[in-house]
Amino acid sequence: MFDEGPGLARIHACFAPPDRFAFCSGSRMTHSRHVELQLMLEERRRQTELQVQSKVRGFRETDRDEVQRRRTDLGDDPGPEDVDFALVQMQWQTLEHIRVALARLAAGEYGICADCEEEIPEKRLRALPFAGRCRSCQEDQEQTDRRTRRAVQRDAGFRMRTVIETTGS
Repeated sequence: MFDEGPGLARIHACFAPPDRFAFCSGSRMTHSRHVELQLMLEERRRQTELQVQSKVRGFRETDRDEVQRRRTDLGDDPGPEDVDFALVQMQWQTLEHIRVALARLAAGEYGICADCEEEIPEKRLRALPFAGRCRSCQEDQEQTDRRTRRAVQRDAGFRMRTVIETTGS
């Protein structure tokens, strides 16, 4: 056949029969723990979906003329509809994170850091159920993302200066 490797072996181990312990990344995950995590994620998804649906209904019920009047009165200040829309976008991202977490749970990878493959502490998972990285690796990733954004901004600024210098504008 083919070599399963440690990752695939861990996935198979996580789907041991319910009466046996499954070993995931060196720790035990019982079938009941697996079910508990799945229920927690599904409940979080359900709550978030209800919040999104409620906000979307609110958008539909808002009188467009009233929104335009408020925008005219406030000028460039964001109105409550803009804030609600931003909240819906964040909740939609949360839903996507939860869907990914449920897929990781089904694959036996939930609670295991995507980078270092160590177990994500339960305290972190309770606070952020869709965490795909341990705190240390997440901080490293965020630092890398910040450096990348700064490099892109510097590069864009350099190109803009070059265009201005070459066109004389």
